[in-house]
Amino acid sequence: MILYDGSSGDKIAELDGHKGSVLAIAWGPDSKSFATAGADGTVRIWSAESKSQTGICTIGTDVSSQQVGIAWTKVGIVSLSLSGTLSIIDPAESKVSRVIVGPQKAITALAQLHTTGPALLYTGSYDGRVFQWTEAFGTGKLVEGPSPHTNQVVGLAVNKEGRVKSIAMDDTLKEIDASSNTWT
Repeated sequence: MILYDGSSGDKIAELDGHKGSVLAIAWGPDSKSFATAGADGTVRIWSAESKSQTGICTIGTDVSSQQVGIAWTKVGIVSLSLSGTLSIIDPAESKVSRVIVGPQKAITALAQLHTTGPALLYTGSYDGRVFQWTEAFGTGKLVEGPSPHTNQVVGLAVNKEGRVKSIAMDDTLKEIDASSNTWT
């Protein structure tokens, strides 16, 4: 993995760790640490200041344990496995503190919405469904309403106005009303 200066584009360091592809990255709330999710089934925590790995959490070694998405929230690092399992990792301990199993089809997209209240996570799946998860990571709630996606969700993002957008292989871009958890 290569770390670049965001302003100049200069290469700062090469960081070794994952034994395979890095599939996702998330910055910590201090903007000095970041976490990476890898195809090797690990989540690694890094210090941007010291340019070194500060923690590693192995989720698994099989194909379904590949880590394909990541978000750093107030309750910890949330990592998404290829199987659709969400692992909540305590960054201080580099250990899984909670595991959440959601939709039965593979989760293919992940985004976080920062709010004045609890943070919300959104996951999109192979079957076109999108779930909303609260910061407390209880049971996921299916996004309801007319015109859901009819095919694999390939991307979820939050724009600068705080609107959640989803795009799917059904060639549609949709918006989610976070307060009512419905399609708009």
